[in-house]
Amino acid sequence: MGILTSRRALAVVAVVVSTGLAAPTLAPAAGAQSQSLTAGNPAACAEASPGELAEVVDDIHEHTNRERAEAGVAPVERLGNLDGIAQDWSAQMAASDTMRHNPDIRAQVDQAFPGQWRSYGENVLQNWCGASGEQLVAQWMRSPAHRVNLLNPAHTHLGVGAAVADSAKLYSTQNFVRLR
Repeated sequence: MGILTSRRALAVVAVVVSTGLAAPTLAPAAGAQSQSLTAGNPAACAEASPGELAEVVDDIHEHTNRERAEAGVAPVERLGNLDGIAQDWSAQMAASDTMRHNPDIRAQVDQAFPGQWRSYGENVLQNWCGASGEQLVAQWMRSPAHRVNLLNPAHTHLGVGAAVADSAKLYSTQNFVRLR
C-alpha cells in the first residue's frame, strides 16, 4: 500500500536523535535522521481526554518494554522527571502543531539529574488522535533509527509524553537516559 495510492494511509515523518553509550551492534544514530513511514489511520477522534492520553503514555512504556524483552534487552524504568520533560515537549509540539526535537533536552536532563546521567536519547513522532500506545511503539520500531534508540541496552530509564493538537494530530515523545 503506497502513500499516494491509499486514502487510509498517512505519511509520518519521524526524526530521531541519540547520544552517548551503546552496544556495538546497536550504535546510536549520529545526528538527526528523518524517515517517512506509512501507518493505517487510527479510530477517528476530535480530542483525547487526560485519562485517554495517560493510557496511551502507559501503553507506550509497556510496549517499549515488550519490544526490549523480545530483543533480549533489559526493561527501562519510568521516571517522573523524565515523564515531565517528555510531556512538556509533547504539549509544545501540539501547541505549535509541529513535530521537532527538543533543542533543550540535554540541559533539561542535566538539570533533572545533575551529574547522574551518562547518556540520553529522544524519539518523537506524529500520528493522529485515537492511535494507541501499541501503534505508536510499532511506528517507532519500523524506523531503523528509532528502533536503535528504543532497543539501546545502554538506556536504563524512560520518560513518555503525549498530546493532541487542535488539528487532531497526536504528538508523542520518548526520553531515554542511562543513569550512573
